[in-house]
Amino acid sequence: MKDAAHNQDAPGGTATTASVRSEIQEYLDIRQQRRWIFPRAALVGVFAGIAALLFRAALTGADVFRNGLIAWAQGMPLLGWVFPVGFAVLGRHFPSQ
Repeated sequence: MKDAAHNQDAPGGTATTASVRSEIQEYLDIRQQRRWIFPRAALVGVFAGIAALLFRAALTGADVFRNGLIAWAQGMPLLGWVFPVGFAVLGRHFPSQ
C-alpha cells in the first residue's frame, strides 16, 4: 500500500519497481566504467613519469655538454668565446618545432 501511495502511475508499484531496477542497472554500469578508470590512470601516470625522467636526463646531458663546451673554450684565450656564443646563436636559429 505504501508503494501505491508513492506511485500514482500504476497500481501495485510496477513503475516504482522498474525505476528501482533502472537505478540499480545505472549504478552497476557506472561501477563497471569506474573499474576501467584506475588502470588507465595508472598507465598514464607511468608514461608521464617516464617522460619526466627522460626530460630530466636530457636537461642534465645538455647542462654537462654546455659546461664542457665552456671549459674547452676557456682553453683558447683568443677565440674561445666564439664557440659558446656561436652554439647559442645556432640554437636560437633552429628551434625545435
